[in-house]
Amino acid sequence: MIRESGNLELWKSMKDQISRIKIDPAAFLLDHPSNILTLGSCFSDSIGNRLKRLKFAVSSNPFGTLFNPISIARNVRDAINLSHSEEHLVFHDGLWKSLDLHSDFCHPSKEKLLLQLQRTQEDLIDRLKTVQVVFITLGSAVVFRYTKSGEIIANNHKLPSKEFQQELLGIEEIQHALTSLFEKLRGINSKIHIVLSLSPVRHLAKGAILNQRSKARLLEGIHSVLGDRIHYFPAYELILDELRDYRYYKDDLVHPSDQAVDSVWDGLMDYCFSSTSKELIFEIEQVLKMQEHRTQHPKAPSSIQFQEVRQQKIEGLIQRFPHLNFD
Repeated sequence: MIRESGNLELWKSMKDQISRIKIDPAAFLLDHPSNILTLGSCFSDSIGNRLKRLKFAVSSNPFGTLFNPISIARNVRDAINLSHSEEHLVFHDGLWKSLDLHSDFCHPSKEKLLLQLQRTQEDLIDRLKTVQVVFITLGSAVVFRYTKSGEIIANNHKLPSKEFQQELLGIEEIQHALTSLFEKLRGINSKIHIVLSLSPVRHLAKGAILNQRSKARLLEGIHSVLGDRIHYFPAYELILDELRDYRYYKDDLVHPSDQAVDSVWDGLMDYCFSSTSKELIFEIEQVLKMQEHRTQHPKAPSSIQFQEVRQQKIEGLIQRFPHLNFD
């Protein structure tokens, strides 16, 4: 493989020949005060967490990781209606869970689980009223249908396989789910910009061929619904076509490495971040590195001076951008 040390020079010589993905600038610009929402796969988590770290006003995956468009659309619909399917609540391994939600939503008490979900739904409704951009990343068109309800669910929570039927969503089903999702979002806020992307995370549990079929259907479904205030950011293509090497994946060869996420992040900054935010990101990263630095002798004069310089930088940033929070 190219990443082996003996092939390093070959890799360097090939860098200029890498196929570059052309990304046209977005029809909007993001600033740090911009209200942002991310929904979808674990790749949404990666980008959402980075936005949080860099002090953007972001709500990242409020319902946890959701891979398929039908589950994303259902959770947004249920939030707007302040409802949830009782039929999809299951008691398993001492905890109540929902087949429509990530496993982070669980509790020994059914009532407290529903209360937790209601608060999340109410928070989402409040955020949607002022949100400017929603990033939605789809992960897989391979879904499970719950035999008791006949509906597609988000998470089988490792319940017996006989209770579910595996399916591969059709392109029209994906189109319908996305169109329904957009209508719900715009019913709350007609000015929302929606950015769709396809997760580069590989879903290999059922094999590489099914993963490729799944990604292809999602990609076709996404491009069939693009239009006014609905955009596409090529995160999938940046990793699969531009980077195109296993060295850009973690040891599991499924999830993109930090270096790969860095590359996508750079593309996202060029795509839709304002010049002010790009400059601010650089300053914030400097402060964060200083905050993460651990000194051996905190009471030494050099350490005290370092802490004072760090605090001065933080106070200077807050004075210029009062919305920032470094606590």
